Amino acid sequence: MKEALVNFILKFVTSFGRQLHPSYGVFEKDGTAVEVPHMAFGLLSAADRFVITPPDSTCPPPQLGLAIPLTDDLARLRKQHRSSPSSIFKLNHTYTIAFYSMYMDFER
Repeated sequence: MKEALVNFILKFVTSFGRQLHPSYGVFEKDGTAVEVPHMAFGLLSAADRFVITPPDSTCPPPQLGLAIPLTDDLARLRKQHRSSPSSIFKLNHTYTIAFYSMYMDFER
């Protein structure tokens, strides 16, 4: 019964288009955990702001510790690459990622 309720909630959450990988874990017959239960979100869907600065950009990356404004270009980029984010990652670019939470103070 509990597993059915959890499965329903997970299907409901993923119906909003969020990348979500749930796992109940993998256990040996003696109870030893091979993989612990976990849940993971895709970086582009979990981050509140995601800024890519190419190496040849005339603008510097956003200053850390300040709010990063959401531009139309950034919102469009997240929607375009939500299904295949690996196409936007390049080794020579600078990535600035911001997470906001009402439950945690990340500055402390």
